[in-house]
Amino acid sequence: MLDYDPYAEADEITETPRDRERRAFYMINSELAAAKREVEAAASAGNGATLARLDAHRKVASAIERTRTLWNILLADIMDPQNRLPQDTRKQIAEIGIFTWNAGNEVLGGSYDRIDEIIDVHERLAA
Repeated sequence: MLDYDPYAEADEITETPRDRERRAFYMINSELAAAKREVEAAASAGNGATLARLDAHRKVASAIERTRTLWNILLADIMDPQNRLPQDTRKQIAEIGIFTWNAGNEVLGGSYDRIDEIIDVHERLAA
């Protein structure tokens, strides 16, 4: 078995910035969905599953942190004066970023159902 992927470099060369964006949204959505499943499993385990609930919340927090990292990158990009997107589009993206950040705060506070809203936003942006 090879220690490297001989096609990885070609993939990087042919991948557009939009492709990388889309891939980032999909990766983070996968992490968010997995964390939510763990929260749901821990909640259904009953009172004796305190450690499972703590571990599930830690995974949710990690997924929210990665979501925020992605949005920090996106927001920095749209704030760049050399960004060619129309001002209205940049404003809409910023508003979506703020929505996602606020939803993430609520998730960290225990409103795990908001994860689905974040995933939905990412799916729409990746489409």
